[in-house]
Amino acid sequence: SLASSLSDDLLAKATVEVVQLLKTKSTKSEITRTNIQMIGALSRAVGYRFGPHLGDTVPILINYCNNASENDEELREYSLQALESFLLRCPRDISSYCDQILHLTLEFLSHDPNFTDNMEEDTDDESYAEEEDDESANEYTDDEDVSWKVRRAAAKCLAALIVSRPEMLSRLYNEACPKLIDRFKEREENVKGMLQKGRQILMNQGKALFVRPRYLLKQEVPKIVRSVNKQLREKSIKTKVGAFSVLKELVVVLPDCLADHIGSLTPGIEKALCDKSSTSNLKIEALVFTRLVLASHAPSVFHPYIKDYGFDFKPFVHPIYTAIMSRLTNQDQDQAFAVIAASPLHLDLSCVLEHVISELTAFLRKANRALRQATLGTLNTLIVGYGDKIGSAAYEVIVVELSTLIRNKVLPQALTLIRSSLLQGQALLVAPSRLPLLLALSFFQLQNHLPWVELLQNRPYFPLLNAWQSLSLLAGLCSSSVNMLTDILKADSSTIRYAIYLCPAALAEFNCKVIVRQSVDKAEFDDSSVEKITNLLFNHCESEEEGVRNVVAECLGKIALIEPGKLVPALKERTSNPAAFTRATVVIAVKYSIVERQEKIDEILYPEISSFLMLIKDNDRHVRRAAVLALSTAAHNKPNLIKGLLPELLPLLYDQTKELIRTVDLGPFKHTVDDGLELRKAAFECVDTLLDSCLDQVNPSSFIVPYLLSGLDDHYDVKMPCHLILSKLADKCPSSVLAVLDSLVDPLQKTINFRPKQDAVKQEVDRNEDMIRSALRAIASLNRIRYS
Repeated sequence: SLASSLSDDLLAKATVEVVQLLKTKSTKSEITRTNIQMIGALSRAVGYRFGPHLGDTVPILINYCNNASENDEELREYSLQALESFLLRCPRDISSYCDQILHLTLEFLSHDPNFTDNMEEDTDDESYAEEEDDESANEYTDDEDVSWKVRRAAAKCLAALIVSRPEMLSRLYNEACPKLIDRFKEREENVKGMLQKGRQILMNQGKALFVRPRYLLKQEVPKIVRSVNKQLREKSIKTKVGAFSVLKELVVVLPDCLADHIGSLTPGIEKALCDKSSTSNLKIEALVFTRLVLASHAPSVFHPYIKDYGFDFKPFVHPIYTAIMSRLTNQDQDQAFAVIAASPLHLDLSCVLEHVISELTAFLRKANRALRQATLGTLNTLIVGYGDKIGSAAYEVIVVELSTLIRNKVLPQALTLIRSSLLQGQALLVAPSRLPLLLALSFFQLQNHLPWVELLQNRPYFPLLNAWQSLSLLAGLCSSSVNMLTDILKADSSTIRYAIYLCPAALAEFNCKVIVRQSVDKAEFDDSSVEKITNLLFNHCESEEEGVRNVVAECLGKIALIEPGKLVPALKERTSNPAAFTRATVVIAVKYSIVERQEKIDEILYPEISSFLMLIKDNDRHVRRAAVLALSTAAHNKPNLIKGLLPELLPLLYDQTKELIRTVDLGPFKHTVDDGLELRKAAFECVDTLLDSCLDQVNPSSFIVPYLLSGLDDHYDVKMPCHLILSKLADKCPSSVLAVLDSLVDPLQKTINFRPKQDAVKQEVDRNEDMIRSALRAIASLNRIRYS
């Protein structure tokens, strides 16, 4: 209890004294056990301050675990408890010993010298016949056997290793997961609880992992289910609760993994819910697990196990249909059919579908606007639920009626509205983007119906340019659009010149979605058009305006999704361009080409992406920031592209969090300029993304000090993402945060106590209040850490 008050010198002297006693082989075993307990107590009391002494203590403790006498189980238990404390409180200093500790804990998880396991391999017999008498007869009841304490200590030590070393998660899945599953056969109640907790922690941490570790876990699902079913047949309520907790984590990490095992789990769920001896906690766990399973599996999986109460709905279909049809003269009655069509029962409506669609499409010609809207909603529901059962003749009727409705009712009003000077704000931004959707059914050529150049000069031009280009594409006028692009790029108007860069983006996107997928033969988006557009874009990569460069990069990125074989090599070639703006633009273009959905560019980009991301070492800060943004996008959308590069990229990323302050001499006074603000902000936001998608690749201990620590004492724009990072680390890697908790107090305290000047404007006051709230949320996360 006095250890927390010791100075570093006194702590060092006390530790050295205890270590010397442990090294003395002639010391009595009772004294040795006491000294090991003292080591553990010291580390729990002083936390990360014990880190410098691990080099002397850890090898001794590992040696005692391996070489203790067969009957000295307490010595092994105390040694493992001390190692657990080191893992939780000194994560940086114990890094070099983690491999040895992992091997040690896996060995002692099955340490049971007084019991010979002669159990046969798990069988497929899942019957729930009462086995209490047999179990009681076979229970091992040696009161003098304390080896279970060693197994429990090993399980706790392994749990601490899983929590504190996210960078080892892939290896832990490979080595620890099979061992934890094998130990479902544990016979001691206290050890079962710790093993179940270890399994839950490993599965929960594994949410950040990807294909390979989850595949390994999926291979073990049948064995997990068989073992859990055995535990659900036991008497212990605590064991049953733990078993359902493991199943919950399994379903969260691997949705749909229990589809083939619902039948074997159903008796255990039913018994937990219906047995009179079941406690409320057990019933709650069983219900929560049941909810998760129902939500993550297809309904058909459960149909064989749902009791049939003899309800036959088929005789009621025709009477309901007759009642609905007789009242369809009222404008609100057609919605009832939409409710039936959307029913999860998925009733067979094939006998009435054609007639219903014929009646509904007739309503689209009615003058009543509310009736037309309700009819469109019902038709949409029918097509979504029964699209494969609707005949081509019915589809033709629907298309004709919709085309007529759009051409006669919607388009004229849309054209009038878009030319009106009264259209302002958000409505002006949204309205032009709807034109291509309206045109899709009618192919009504509007290119000559709107004064595009006039509109571009006088109205917000981005949505208008999107609309113009989309209309050109749908009407099959791609070549004329490309020629018009060339002409406008030469115009004097800076607004038109800036806005027109969006056209190739629209061209690329609609070419991909409309021309390729629907095979519109009239489209003339050929190789010459691609080359012409990309040459225009590359010519403007060195523009002084950042906004222009960003739009150029977005266009190149979207075109790369269509022609990756041509664009990726062209972009890579320009990574060595002497112009810094060009290098930055091509990296941002790659950022825009990394989208969430699978694209053909992925295979081409995977071996080349390092050429772009390694520009994080570039001498120009604009290029480095572009590389950081590209890395962040890749980590969010396709982390598998960059996981292999992270060991090399992370140190370079951390270096971007440093300040780049210069002083400008303005004659009578000097002005300080922070050139690295945007770069630091982007770097910390990238780390925040990596903590979500690539946690197993990040070593939090090497990042918190000094990088996160400096960010917490930085500019407002940098502090905000740093507070979010700190909150995530407190939740996902609490031991790493605990190790440096004292050093985090000062920057957080400064942020909370900061007061703006008396003459500060309202915006500055609001920003300061937001920053204080952000810091308080981070402190609340720290407060939730155990031992904090």
